[in-house]
Amino acid sequence: MAPIMGGLKNLYNIRDWWFDRIVSYLMFGEWKVVIKNFKESKSKREKALLGMTDPDTNTILLDLKYGTPRILVHEMGHVIFGDLLDEEARNKPRNLLKGLRGSKKFERWSELRILEWEKCFAESLSAEQRKILQFFIDEAMIEYEKGR
Repeated sequence: MAPIMGGLKNLYNIRDWWFDRIVSYLMFGEWKVVIKNFKESKSKREKALLGMTDPDTNTILLDLKYGTPRILVHEMGHVIFGDLLDEEARNKPRNLLKGLRGSKKFERWSELRILEWEKCFAESLSAEQRKILQFFIDEAMIEYEKGR
């Protein structure tokens, strides 16, 4: 296998490009971050969540206690890749989805891809990039506290 031209520098450039996309979604009002206390949710399913996206309102909901930059990265993965992964899952041969549990195999397959992306992307972020994501969480926390 031939070495990749530019090596890690190219990978960091791609990371920075993705990071800029995430920040632009959050800065220019396409998506907003809102804090929610999922433990107080009436829905049993929601009580176990650390974050979720609501595409109807372009809102990313992060848990009051566990909403971290990594969870924000995960939820942004749903924003960025959601439609692409849903379509790809529906086009997969059934035998490739056979090993997944539950009735929502397409959603589970997509969630697994987001988890893979989250791990790769979140772990590659610089300290400065993590601080920028934390800023959006802190701003959402201020709004949450105002509304209490």
